[in-house]
Amino acid sequence: MASIKETKATIKALPGMTGMRAEDGEWRVTVNLYRLSDRYPDKDVNWCEEKQEAMAYYTSDADDAIRTARDMSIRWMGEGIALGMSEREREGHVQDALRAGASVPLKDGQWLALGVASDGKKCVEIRDATGGSVVDRSVGFVVESAAARAATRLHGERIDFERQERLWQVMPRQQAMAAADEVFQRELERVYGRNAGDARYKQSHDDPAVEQARTAYRKASEDWHAAASAARNQETEQFIAGTKGKKMSAEKSGFKMQAEQPESGYVRVYNMRNTDRDSAETMYRRLQGEALSPAWDEGVRDGVYMYGITLPEKQVGVLRELQTANPAKWGNHPDVQKMLDENRKEMDEASVRRQARLDALTPEQREFIEVLHYQSKGTLHVDAALDVNDRLHELSVQHHRLAQISLSESGLSKMQERVQGDVETKIILLSHEIPGVLEPKFMYDPRGTTVGLMFESGAHDSLNGSYKVPLNPARVKELANENFQAAIEALEQADQERGTVRYMELLIENTTNAAFADTGREQEVARIIEEAADKLDDWWGQDDGERHRLRDLNGNTVGHLVLTSEEPPRRPTVEGEVKLSFWCELDNDAYGDDPAHEAAQHLREAAHQITKGNTDFPIYDTNGNHVGDGTIRELPSLEKEGVIDMSAALGDVYLAEDGYSGIADGEYRYVVPTNGFEPGYRQGEGEAWLVNAKGEKAPGYEEPQTVRETDFRALKPDEREALRGVIEGRVTFEDFERRFDDDGLEP
Repeated sequence: MASIKETKATIKALPGMTGMRAEDGEWRVTVNLYRLSDRYPDKDVNWCEEKQEAMAYYTSDADDAIRTARDMSIRWMGEGIALGMSEREREGHVQDALRAGASVPLKDGQWLALGVASDGKKCVEIRDATGGSVVDRSVGFVVESAAARAATRLHGERIDFERQERLWQVMPRQQAMAAADEVFQRELERVYGRNAGDARYKQSHDDPAVEQARTAYRKASEDWHAAASAARNQETEQFIAGTKGKKMSAEKSGFKMQAEQPESGYVRVYNMRNTDRDSAETMYRRLQGEALSPAWDEGVRDGVYMYGITLPEKQVGVLRELQTANPAKWGNHPDVQKMLDENRKEMDEASVRRQARLDALTPEQREFIEVLHYQSKGTLHVDAALDVNDRLHELSVQHHRLAQISLSESGLSKMQERVQGDVETKIILLSHEIPGVLEPKFMYDPRGTTVGLMFESGAHDSLNGSYKVPLNPARVKELANENFQAAIEALEQADQERGTVRYMELLIENTTNAAFADTGREQEVARIIEEAADKLDDWWGQDDGERHRLRDLNGNTVGHLVLTSEEPPRRPTVEGEVKLSFWCELDNDAYGDDPAHEAAQHLREAAHQITKGNTDFPIYDTNGNHVGDGTIRELPSLEKEGVIDMSAALGDVYLAEDGYSGIADGEYRYVVPTNGFEPGYRQGEGEAWLVNAKGEKAPGYEEPQTVRETDFRALKPDEREALRGVIEGRVTFEDFERRFDDDGLEP
């Protein structure tokens, strides 16, 4: 029988499954509550809990729990694939698979997985096609679930979900076959001894237990082979369909066809150099094998002796069909060859232009091009990286020059400050177009470059965590006397054309309470923004500067929306915060007779971007003008260097139940919920850490484990104050624990 740890790990690895073991040894196997919520987004938590319990299976046999979980997973995933999974459900299953140690296929043949960074933290890894060698690795994440979410956020568009769905269908059956094989081998060795190899292939066995195990293994093997064969057939069909057209573009024959007519009624179809005589003779025999009538047409052409092969004009069509069906054997069709020649010419010309652009760069700039290409995971090819660098470099040189002016005796004028803001806005917008970039970083010391990029991977070459944009000294010298008068005049002209502007700022400061845990953080944020959009028509006509409250589903105030005629001061967002900023140019045609309606559409578009998982994004009006930006920052982690920050978690710490059925383990008596689990709101169960008063995790809780709400209770006021004394250092941990050893008092 499998151990408790092995059973939990096996069930956790099955798509959509969760398994818990009670103190009395009874196992509960059912569908993961999060995956239920993903599949039924229109249902509330109570419905999902009842559905989960209705599907639950109870047993005291660990092997039975595993078998049941496999069958349940097969049915659950089969139903989901048949009905069509939502993007949210598929990403949820992928995150579960990554946390269970599985690798996920990417469209380019590589694999996505979670690994361990040099600092011991979990990181996102890209592995080669064999799955063995690491191609790329992200920064470390303290919490494994955060790394899994980052994997789908960073590489979601690259995941081959069709192939992953086939793996989901095959994997449980493969596990079932392996388990049945293990039981069969154990029974064989019981009856036939250690050398039971020959007995494995007998058609029947007298011992009923061996025969039963053989039958079970055979059925599991047939099920697995059938599922694997179906998956392979589906993949083969897709491969053939996807590559049917591509075959014509592969030049593999090593020779070139001509359409000249050396004599009446014949067409030269092959023209090979004298060094390719063996290939020419092979092709001649192939043509004869197809009942065609080839003839030699040897001679000197363009100063080179050639072996030509001709066919009667009426037989050329047959060859063209052969070439279309199998270019690897018969050579490329002349039309395809012409296209290849034209493409090769274009590529050669593009290569010359590319090299000229690279030669004009400094060594630092060429290195930066490689960084952009690498950090984009190869999606930003060299030409595109050069285009991005041209735009980014020019803006960065301007920003550097403005920093020089700001430190001069005169400093920046008001209009030059506006130019600086305009340049920074353009850089921010450009950074949104660059794959792998989170945001730009601005500096104001002109002794070096003043613009850097914050990469998703964490790659940097400066103390502020950014990768600096290298400047070309020649261009910096050209702008040495620039005062930006032309840019100022352009802004003034835009002011005259723009007319009245109304600014709108939405800020959600608290995204950690129960409403966000129940429905999902992004979903609740989007709902609040949608609700603000519905109310905007009433708010639009009210006084400027009024803070319109934003409330969550439970009625708690979590933020506000403000409308003003003056641009609000800029400030960076903090961890866990959501911020939307808009500038509504009321003379713009998009606002027309109903500016409130257009502004409400901006909010709804922001809500849509957030539900798609975007964290930094621009907003455009109905005419395509950039009118705002949105940011949603990740929540701060309670886990720091493997220890829970009890000071930050104190408001959400619970006391584990002790005794025979409790989960408390000596000094490890405190429960800290995580990953959206908020007790008291009928979730029933969720993930949490079991820790001591110092935040150190209990054995087995290195990663959050699923616990029931009945396994712990809320802290009493005096218990919380006693714990606070340890956290704040007023009471030593030893003295705190001694109270339990001496008199059994609760904290």
